[in-house]
Amino acid sequence: MTSPLTRAAVLTAFTFVSLGAFLDLVQGGRFVFFYGAQYTQAALVAFLFLLPACAGLLLTQPRFTAHMQWRYPTRWVRWLFINPLITVITAGAIVVAPRGWLAAGTWAFGTPQAPLVAKVISVEPFRARKGCDQHATLSLLSVQATICLADHYVGAPLRTDQEVFVSGKASFTGFFIGNFAAK
Repeated sequence: MTSPLTRAAVLTAFTFVSLGAFLDLVQGGRFVFFYGAQYTQAALVAFLFLLPACAGLLLTQPRFTAHMQWRYPTRWVRWLFINPLITVITAGAIVVAPRGWLAAGTWAFGTPQAPLVAKVISVEPFRARKGCDQHATLSLLSVQATICLADHYVGAPLRTDQEVFVSGKASFTGFFIGNFAAK
């Protein structure tokens, strides 16, 4: 039997990671993270270290293993598909959660900025799909970031090497794009 303190700690960590991953999914397409290159390198290493840690933690929990045996009675399905999938999703959510919280913090507490000039590096072709229909890579404040154009840009199609005005909120960790328009 686990103590109430342990349950509270696990629930708090689960809530933090789940909300952070959700915030990254929802707001991450508009956030230019100033330390994105360093974070990507560290995130890959962290993800690789988290895979065995998450697998070990999940597979040593009696309630989890009992539920998985009941839900997926075929052993090979659990070991080849379900357990690796849950492990990868858990490790991935832990890695992206801090970026989601940084994006939300910049959106909520960032300093509003006058429009800045950004340069379009590349533009993906428009494709109707779930999530973002079109992405563009911008160079903003000496940082390149891929952002979602859906619902944030109205006007003539963007071209490579075109300059755009970008407005939003800034913090010491990044820039949250509110709106942008062609120059």
